[in-house]
Amino acid sequence: MQNTRYSSAKDVGNARMFTIDGVNKASSVVGIVQKHYQEKIRLQDEGILLKPVPKQPWELSKDKIVLQSRLGEGAFGEVWKGTLRQSVTKTVDAAIKVVSNAKCFQHIALLSRML
Repeated sequence: MQNTRYSSAKDVGNARMFTIDGVNKASSVVGIVQKHYQEKIRLQDEGILLKPVPKQPWELSKDKIVLQSRLGEGAFGEVWKGTLRQSVTKTVDAAIKVVSNAKCFQHIALLSRML
């Protein structure tokens, strides 16, 4: 499913809607995944969603992270200085690892087991 455009947000009136295929929409990422799963909606010409994988507690949304300056680079990607939004009013300074390619997912899985 390399060409599949994963969830994107679009403002529709006053509501933010999410889509995977550009046609079907829901008010949340979980909602659009459930819709595709329950209604067996095809993902372009590449099949249907058989087993949705929920976001893990350690995973962060991109909208909570702000990259400020690059600190360095290693075998698995770059490390950036930035901020993490923990709530509407609270942000904290953070070192943010940005992986560079698909082989890094094994490294991410290892890191997630340490949390």
